Amino acid sequence: MTRATSDHSVRSAAHLNILPVAMQPQVRPARRNAVLGDITNTGPIGLGGKVLGSEKSSLPSFAPMPSLKTTSVMGTGTTSAAGRCFRGKEDGQLGLFSLGSAPQAHAREQHARFIRPASGDFMDVAMEEEPSEDPQHVAEYTKDIYAHMFAIEGSFQPRPHYLTEQREINAKMRAILVDWLVEVHMKHRLRRETLFMAVSLIDRYLSVRQVARKRLQLCGVAAMFIAAKFEEIYPPEVKDFVYITDNAYTKDDILNMEVSMLRTLDFALCGPTAAHFLDRFHRANVCSEEQLHLMHYLAELALLEVQMLQYTPSHIAAAAALLSNKLLKFPTWPPCMAQFSKHSEGEIKACARELCGILESIDRSSLQAIRKKYSQERFKRVAKLSFGSS
Repeated sequence: MTRATSDHSVRSAAHLNILPVAMQPQVRPARRNAVLGDITNTGPIGLGGKVLGSEKSSLPSFAPMPSLKTTSVMGTGTTSAAGRCFRGKEDGQLGLFSLGSAPQAHAREQHARFIRPASGDFMDVAMEEEPSEDPQHVAEYTKDIYAHMFAIEGSFQPRPHYLTEQREINAKMRAILVDWLVEVHMKHRLRRETLFMAVSLIDRYLSVRQVARKRLQLCGVAAMFIAAKFEEIYPPEVKDFVYITDNAYTKDDILNMEVSMLRTLDFALCGPTAAHFLDRFHRANVCSEEQLHLMHYLAELALLEVQMLQYTPSHIAAAAALLSNKLLKFPTWPPCMAQFSKHSEGEIKACARELCGILESIDRSSLQAIRKKYSQERFKRVAKLSFGSS
């Protein structure tokens, strides 16, 4: 089937270049442009860098990258405006995201309309504004559904330090893979849950199985294929995933990896992710559209960093809500959020600090897919919001 030129935007040359030179396929002289660029672990060019296509005559050799450093706003000599939002005795009074007066006024109006029931049970409040005739909202089952999700999320949690046991894969390689999968996810216009589930499947699989670096992208593609079939009505076909890897893998390769992942995980796929909890928390928090996109942006940035695996999905979603409230200068942790998230403000502050550090450092990273995504108008350009004290 003939594809338009725009369809080439998610093909990666030599499957992320996570291959020794001797094992990389021969570069074709008349190769179609890989708009995503030639992704490598050895240079500063990421998906947001210069587009490299047919003019590339050879592939650089693979050099192991040092372990990905954890970015933290604590203990540094200088602190940016965003970093200061968790410092000092005035902790609850600082928040430095500048959205302008209109969005803030809108959100404050939304908060003013939020009325707590006398019983103190907030679990059904978020559904009051939903059209009750929509069967998808299942308001009568909401409390039971989320109680079950909180109960089982720990059983779907990958081991946080599994990369120390992988012989050929490090944190930088994982981050490159996730960044590329974000581009694939955007290209096929998949649901947010599909992306989060795919990354979860990758981490869970890698935490129990050794994977060679030449098969890391294959693992990522198979995870996205499984997640899409689970979450989407019309998931991409196997041939689409063969195409986006520039034929580095065959259809049988992807199907065999799919079988391996499903058997290893014992077909246990239906685990909650941060995306599922965010869907609930933003209603409880009465978020404006800008704040909702900001929470999603923070949660997706967390996917890049392997150290965030120490936190459960509900913990990350709650930290994204807390940080968005603090940066937008809203009440930091209303009682309804404490009850909805089942986490106190003190319990999630450490996670929120790490999210804040990731947010501060993303503009200096070579991995820009998520930042580019949330710089679009349909996401209210939350990735371009300015920091500054007020």
